[in-house]
Amino acid sequence: MKELIAVDYYLQHKVKPKTMFLEELSREEKNDIIASRKLNHHIFRFIMVQLSFDFGVFKLEQGTIALGNYTLILSYNGTDYPEIIANKPALELN
Repeated sequence: MKELIAVDYYLQHKVKPKTMFLEELSREEKNDIIASRKLNHHIFRFIMVQLSFDFGVFKLEQGTIALGNYTLILSYNGTDYPEIIANKPALELN
């Protein structure tokens, strides 16, 4: 439940919000993912959090929860609501 509240909180802002409810990945992990996926960190800001369920499945199937260890990456540009960049099992991100 705490993770759903956190994701809802992060999806309601157009600029990167203050970290609340869930801890983000460490700076080193975030930098590794940004470099490996070639994300533009000069224009966008990112939130990367670990979830115990697949948010993509939850969103598409309206409530079905696929359990596992997933990393959710949200991209903020400051004018639009965040874009979900990835919702992958933690091992598949790099």
